[in-house]
Amino acid sequence: AAEIMDEPWSVFTLSIPGVPVSKARPRVVKGGRITYTPKETREAQDDIGWLAKDAWGGKEPLEGPLRVEMTFYLPIPPSWRIKRRVAARQGQLRPTGGADWDNYGKLVSDALGTRKNGPVIWRDDSQLVDVHVRKVFATGYEYSAMPDEPRTEVRVWVL
Repeated sequence: AAEIMDEPWSVFTLSIPGVPVSKARPRVVKGGRITYTPKETREAQDDIGWLAKDAWGGKEPLEGPLRVEMTFYLPIPPSWRIKRRVAARQGQLRPTGGADWDNYGKLVSDALGTRKNGPVIWRDDSQLVDVHVRKVFATGYEYSAMPDEPRTEVRVWVL
């Protein structure tokens, strides 16, 4: 379940459990006449939107310019040799492969903005004027008794 953490320095903080999903490009079929969003993207966006809406508690969407910080905690690839996995756990390696940072961020910003049922946290992506996105490894994911699980953390401030 999503967690909302009240912090005096941010307006909204959300922890989204599970391996982060990046936004896939729309697919085009029938000679370019039909465009659709891939199922995994659509489902991840909907799940995040509902978690955020529930955590937000029915409050009005934020107005004005916003700062957003997103951190994506990705699993360490199990195919990596032990030495490389240890270096990743210690923060010496960062996840430079896989999806681009902007595709992770776009999926989350779309999920927290206006949806079919109205706005969730903010009304429009144009309100996001200061955005920071980080990709890091979930450091204790493989062997820790208290694992640092893959997840996404989002913090929002009104400027």
